Amino acid sequence: MDKLLNLNSKRQRDRKWEDLDPDCLANVFVKVGIESLLLFVPFVCKSWYRASQNPVCWERLVFPDSEEEATDDPWSLDDNAANLPWTYANHIEGQRFDYFVRRFAREFQINWSRFSIPSFIKMVINRSGGNAKFLKIPGICSHYVNAIEKILEHT
Repeated sequence: MDKLLNLNSKRQRDRKWEDLDPDCLANVFVKVGIESLLLFVPFVCKSWYRASQNPVCWERLVFPDSEEEATDDPWSLDDNAANLPWTYANHIEGQRFDYFVRRFAREFQINWSRFSIPSFIKMVINRSGGNAKFLKIPGICSHYVNAIEKILEHT
């Protein structure tokens, strides 16, 4: 019995992240969100990069917004808050989104004066390779709606 336990223990110690099934990794990456898919996951190792290329990872493009969701469903929008021009929730949402895009620009050494939110969103949509089925941008980006609609027309 001790031999069996030692063998199982050795197998567990010898397991490597890169040996995980790519489909399993992709299903995990679906849960981590767009921020991690763009800034972290592809840079861990080659197998994570390949798994992050899986189309399932890019079906739901949900940009960071407020940490506290108005409902239990993280995919739904609070209609009342969405219709208000500027609320505390929009302020927090704007801060998180701003932090995310600035971090992206810094990580990839993009000059902030040349950075464009619509271009960034276009890059993410293009990155999905036509697999995006759902797009959620923070309410704070509502003044980019016309540009985003044009982007979506051409994809």
